[in-house]
Amino acid sequence: MENCKIENKNHLTFSEKITKKYDKKYSQNTYKNYGEKRIKNKEKIYKKSSKNKCTKIDKFFKKDCKFFANFCYLFLAVIFVIISTLFVVQHKNSDNFFGYFSRIENAEFCYVVNDNFTDKKDVRIVSTMNCQFVYFNKTKDDFVGADIKYKQVSFPLHNFDEKSVLENLNISITKREYVNGISIIYGYSPNFAKSICVGNAKINFQFAINDQTVTIGYPMIFGAF
Repeated sequence: MENCKIENKNHLTFSEKITKKYDKKYSQNTYKNYGEKRIKNKEKIYKKSSKNKCTKIDKFFKKDCKFFANFCYLFLAVIFVIISTLFVVQHKNSDNFFGYFSRIENAEFCYVVNDNFTDKKDVRIVSTMNCQFVYFNKTKDDFVGADIKYKQVSFPLHNFDEKSVLENLNISITKREYVNGISIIYGYSPNFAKSICVGNAKINFQFAINDQTVTIGYPMIFGAF
């Protein structure tokens, strides 16, 4: 048998033990540093690749789809404008003059009609050369087919809450004046379609307030007050 030289760890010299321990520690640190470096490199590669990766939404907004995306934005904007316009028109055309003031106690309405109006009960009609003044109280506002030019309502002063009327009808005051002891207020509400110009201001409401009565006209008071 060949003689085998078996290394006996117990018989290593002191210098050999130190050298072997150092070599082992160095190799472990080298492996550890190498592993950390590989992990860091992987993280960098992942971050870089994740930036380049695109989700379906990202791909949609790439240059290849830019025209289609702009077209979609434009289409949605047009739809929004159409819906907003329809809402405003409907809101303006929803004339709630009678519906609001009919809740006020002792309110008397007067509609100025430009044709011969007879198709209504419980009304008092005062005819003039050019129009009719149709007076009524709590009758329904059902002037179907009538050419109504002005709507007016009168009620006692103690039933008038100016702030409430202005807020509920969205009226902005454009002018105030006093004539012969009567306070006259001009205002405009975007909620009502009709309007006229007084001076340089657009109005569609006029208030005449004396010491006993309030008269409100839309788009203004027709005749004397």
